[in-house]
Order: sequence, then C-alpha cells, then structure tokens
Amino acid sequence: MKFTRIMNMAIGPLCSREHSGLVLAAMALTLLMLVTAQGSDDETVETLTIADSTGDWGYPSPYGHYSRGPGYIRMSLIFDTLIWKDENGFVPALAESWEYLADEKAYVFHLRDKVTWNDKEPFSAQDVAFTIDYIQDHPYQWVDSSTIESAEVLDDRTVKITLTEEYAPFLDQVAGTLPILPEHIYDGVSDPASFMDSEALTGTGPFMLKSYDKAQGSYLYEANEDYYQGAPRTKQIKFIKVSQEMASASLEKGDVDAAAVPGETVDSLKDDGFAVIKGNHDWVAKIMVNHSETAATHPAASRRGIRGVAA
Repeated sequence: MKFTRIMNMAIGPLCSREHSGLVLAAMALTLLMLVTAQGSDDETVETLTIADSTGDWGYPSPYGHYSRGPGYIRMSLIFDTLIWKDENGFVPALAESWEYLADEKAYVFHLRDKVTWNDKEPFSAQDVAFTIDYIQDHPYQWVDSSTIESAEVLDDRTVKITLTEEYAPFLDQVAGTLPILPEHIYDGVSDPASFMDSEALTGTGPFMLKSYDKAQGSYLYEANEDYYQGAPRTKQIKFIKVSQEMASASLEKGDVDAAAVPGETVDSLKDDGFAVIKGNHDWVAKIMVNHSETAATHPAASRRGIRGVAA
C-alpha cells in the first residue's frame, strides 16, 4: 500500500469540501493525497485543486525544486525514495525490506520487482547505486552524503550501502529522503541544477508533471497509471496561486478544493460543509552567541543577558 505523504508546513487551519464522505484535504501546504487504488472503496477524484499562497516552488526535479518543504513535496510526487514513513514508523517504498549489518556499518535493501520509470524503462539496483555515487559529486540539498562510503550492487534487486561510521538517522534522513535517480537519464548530466528538460522528471513516483508555469506559480500533475503500488485514485493534482486572504472565497466559489485559510473564517466554512484540519504551528528558532567578545563590551552576551533573552 502506498501511504499518504504528509509534509507539515502548517500556517493555519486548512479547509476542504467533502465529497461523498471522502475528505479531500491538505494541511496548509501539506499534501494529503489519495494515491492508492487499494482500500475499502474505489472512488476516484478527477482533479484535486490546492491553493498555495506562494505559488512557485521551483522546477519539480530533484535538483530544481526550492529547498523548503513545499518544493520537496512537488518533487516527491514524481520521484520515490527507498523507504517512506507513516505514523507508525518506516514503511516500504522502492525497497520492500532492508536490514542493517552492524559489523559492516552497512544497510542492505531488497528492492521491489517489476518497477518501471515513467518512461517505461525498468528500475534496478544499479539506479540506486548510481544515485549514491552521483550525490557524492553533485550534493543533494536534503541529504548529507558524507555519511556514505559506498554503494554496491549485489544483484538486480539488492543493493548494499556502506556508511563511513554509524549514523542513527540514516533511514530517515537518507533512505527515506533521497529521491532515486534514473541512471539512463542522469548519467552524464554535469549540471543537474540547470537540467530542466522533460527527461529530468523521469521518476518512479505516483504522478507525472503535465504542466508547470513559473510565472503563474501553477503545477498540474497527472496520475502514473503504471505506478508500482497501484494507480492513484486522484487522477490529477493541481496547485494554483491564491492569496491567503482570497482562499476562503476561492473555496466558496469552488475554484479550489483545499486551502490554508485565516482562522476567523473557519466557523463560517464549517457551516457551509467544509472539513477543517488543524495542524501544529511548528517553527525553528536559532540563538547565536558571540564568544569572541567579552561581557564588558557586549552586555547582552553575559549570562544575565542570555537569561533575559531566553525568558
């Protein structure tokens, strides 16, 4: 089963219209997609339109998307990782199983059979090894390649990745984050950041890009009917640029199916039959201390000053 991909970039409540009990929602620029044909019902959605107040998040290739979460999401609709995550932990993606060899500081991944790229070429362990080698020369912004020593193809469906040292977050931050590249496309590409041909979007993921308008900040994806975990139930996903101030009106008019909305509009949208999903407002704060100066010259750097800032 293909698990729902969720990347929480919550900036407010998100509302969506309910269709016959099937809630089509995304949590603030979070993508909550129905991408598997398996389940208790086989209802399909022709087009899911999601409002995004930013719009453009870069070309959705591994080296073309912008670094923040929504850019990664747009890329991850097209490219899969070895494993993924759900609320219970790691789950299979391109790899159906894996084990850790402690004495070798290595992970062995057993890949799924009969997976193809969206250009119909077969996927194999060689693509995984190629990707690992490729990011050594062309670092991928979401993955620290210095933790990897080598990748070895054991057979067409088995690859061993040896680490430079024990690295506890490997499954999460490498195997569950790194998009696997097709060797037959990226071999010989010396500048992947400027590689924006249609071939750059050759992936194994559940969707394919149909159109992208950088100026308008819009994306249109169509289902990959040959996806190895089953054809997506949502046949098209469309991202369009809509300001947060206009999001509620766009929902009411039926221009979009999901949008992040100002909190004061939630109650009225609920009354009109919209489903509301609330997310945590997580953020990161960084405190930097100048250790090259003394407290006498910079009182704010004194212990008392730091306590005052922290308070």
